[in-house]
Amino acid sequence: FLREDFPFFEELTDEEFDELLSKASLQTFLPGDIVIRQGLPGDALYVVKSGLLEMSIKSRFDDPISTPPHYLGAVVNTLTKFDYFGERALTTGQPLSASVRALEKS
Repeated sequence: FLREDFPFFEELTDEEFDELLSKASLQTFLPGDIVIRQGLPGDALYVVKSGLLEMSIKSRFDDPISTPPHYLGAVVNTLTKFDYFGERALTTGQPLSASVRALEKS
């Protein structure tokens, strides 16, 4: 499914795609685990194989003094099988624009 359903991989040659897959790793996240955190450098593209995750974004209006440290921002999306994230930071070099937390084993 990766080759056909992801625009990032469409123009790769078979050799390039195979090299990319050789660098891939399977990671497991438990409920509550933070997969990525907004504002940090992004160095990976994540593809959800199974489970349920939530994507959150802090706004510039969140008060850093009264906001609890574990607050990741407003939930803007849920991610399930075959969803992906992290691509913007990976391709642009900009910091991660959202945080993602596992809601189920993923």
